[in-house]
Amino acid sequence: MILLPRGNPVKEKVNPGKVSLPEALDKLRQGKFTGYLRFDFPAATGIFLFEGGRFVDALFESAHDSLLARQAISRIFSEALKLNGLLSIYRLSAELATLLHGVLHGELLHQGQELELLNVRALLKRLRDDQLDGCLRIYGGERVALIFYRGGHPAGFFHEGAADVERTADVSRSVARETGAKIDVLAAQGQADKQLADLWETENLAELWQAAIGERQAVATASNAPARPAGPVTDAERKALLLGAVRKVAQKYLGAFGASLAEKEFAGLAQGPFEPGRITAFFASLAQAAELVIETDKVQAMLAEMKQEARLVLANK
Repeated sequence: MILLPRGNPVKEKVNPGKVSLPEALDKLRQGKFTGYLRFDFPAATGIFLFEGGRFVDALFESAHDSLLARQAISRIFSEALKLNGLLSIYRLSAELATLLHGVLHGELLHQGQELELLNVRALLKRLRDDQLDGCLRIYGGERVALIFYRGGHPAGFFHEGAADVERTADVSRSVARETGAKIDVLAAQGQADKQLADLWETENLAELWQAAIGERQAVATASNAPARPAGPVTDAERKALLLGAVRKVAQKYLGAFGASLAEKEFAGLAQGPFEPGRITAFFASLAQAAELVIETDKVQAMLAEMKQEARLVLANK
């Protein structure tokens, strides 16, 4: 789970599947919004970060996935449409938004250290000696506080309900007093002098949203499909079975975008005879397209799973 203080609330605990997220994000963009959107799903968390109306960050984290940018947006859209998530929107200052970006992408040096068992004085000395740029994250109960560091010295605090960097530590100390309070140490990714990319300009959010809707509709159709009568499996049925299998695997590796990509590449295979040579060509074409967005080793792992599914489909008489 991505742990952040809540910030200054604009809206809290809205069902994100009941609104058009691209339209909602466009309103925030036009309103020059600075802050973050937090998506809480049953087993995952998502973050959209805005700075002056620019969509500068997207993260999705679960026990099995840690996704950024396009993949994170696709997955958050997909999870939102399941109607079992909550969306909260928090306003921040530009300085705080920039600091959060560095923290969210920073290196986790220590995680889940119990404060009761920690030599805090020794830790702070090490931060000074290492001239840390980053933060301490203190959390206990349902509260989180961040202490930002520059050059190994405290540079400000982010407390629950705050919209700007604060200079007092009172709330951080109260969080530290929570039973079972823990602390993380993060080294920030330097972004102070760098213009952050705007995901609104680099990604087609409407297209990703429609892909997520299509995926959800396909799942609903499949779950409501009548039982197939006994008899030989036709080529058309094998094609449908294979498409469902490759979409599922592509979604695992590439989110809703992967499912859409697999469906697009499958269109050629679906229009002709269901022959091994054409299936091989489909996999080659899909691999070429997938390598534009994920690493080659992940593409190979994805294809290996798909080919295993294909063997099961072809063996079905």
